[in-house]
Amino acid sequence: MNVSEENIPLQTMLDVARSQPDYNHAFPILEVIQTHYMGSPYANEVVKLVNKVKASFRKSGYGVNASPASSQNMPSRGGRPKRAGTVISKAFIYEGAKEQSARLMMLCEGMRALGWIHSDTDVQVFIDMFSGGEIRQRIIWTGDANTLAALFKRLVNERGLVSLPEKHSLWVMVSGHFWDKERGKTFETDKLRNTHMPKENDQTIAYLMNILDTEYSMDEIREMIASQR
Repeated sequence: MNVSEENIPLQTMLDVARSQPDYNHAFPILEVIQTHYMGSPYANEVVKLVNKVKASFRKSGYGVNASPASSQNMPSRGGRPKRAGTVISKAFIYEGAKEQSARLMMLCEGMRALGWIHSDTDVQVFIDMFSGGEIRQRIIWTGDANTLAALFKRLVNERGLVSLPEKHSLWVMVSGHFWDKERGKTFETDKLRNTHMPKENDQTIAYLMNILDTEYSMDEIREMIASQR
């Protein structure tokens, strides 16, 4: 069996990596792919496929031997910790999906395309936000507070696709994970609690929810994404 043809989640993740504007953006996605398939029967073939993507960036003129983490031209990524290395929050919990990483990547890409999160958001930081573990970086939110609150209210309270860690409230969690780019600080929980659903984004939020809903197959999600282009 050819893993690149038969494994839809892998193909989706590779497509997301190829679509990035440069290697700095593709690197964390490629790292997630290799880590996910490490130790699997497909590990060697996956490495070859990842190396092909890296080669495509080399041909475009970006040196793949440069480390994105140390590149002088690399902008600040993903979010802001209180202090480097300190835990700022527990993560949301998204589990049960066989294609968990692929679905979260697609959600991240969708939110970047909409301009709701910073264009340089690190995909791995975004995925970690739903891991249930400890988080050390915030996501920079570039949309409005109403949309952010409506998105997570629907994710957690209405659709039940994402859950909260024990003894954590929704708005404290959202505040802990997102940085308000417009105001240059974290979101106030009272402000999030008192927001209203933005009617103009209602259908878009519903569409994003479907990416994490396992009732929709990866084929169906790919078709939905294609129809939005």
